Amino acid sequence: MNPSPQIVLIDDNVAWLEVLAEFLRSKGLAPLPVNDAAQGLVLLERRPAPLVLIDLHMPGMDGLEFLRQLRRRRRDVAVLVVSSDDEPHLVAQALALGARGFVSKDVPPRMLLRAVQQTLLQAERAAAPSLRTLTLLLPFYAPRGLLPFKG
Repeated sequence: MNPSPQIVLIDDNVAWLEVLAEFLRSKGLAPLPVNDAAQGLVLLERRPAPLVLIDLHMPGMDGLEFLRQLRRRRRDVAVLVVSSDDEPHLVAQALALGARGFVSKDVPPRMLLRAVQQTLLQAERAAAPSLRTLTLLLPFYAPRGLLPFKG
């Protein structure tokens, strides 16, 4: 049985955070809610997660600064911006900083779930080494006896 994917949720609106966490939990996911972007960075250092859902506007570190700092530390974490602010320039900035997508907070829950599932799937595919990569690396490792089999 595969464990539920952990998803870090970052939003300063505690009521929204609780509702979102409960919704995702009811769909078989494992949300890790925090109400501060700096806490989110610390959490990701301690507990790797494939996906972060983050709001843009928060006191202290906002969603865009979170993306900047996360990309300096890790590039393997997918980020989905979930915000009520859909200003095109902010969405474009978030995407330029490495967010995989944007979802408005007022979309129906099924659409939010679909975006989360698609982003998780994309992150999983990006993390898996391709057969081509393994084929290219095989000649490098095989002659050095670094593979557990002889061929």
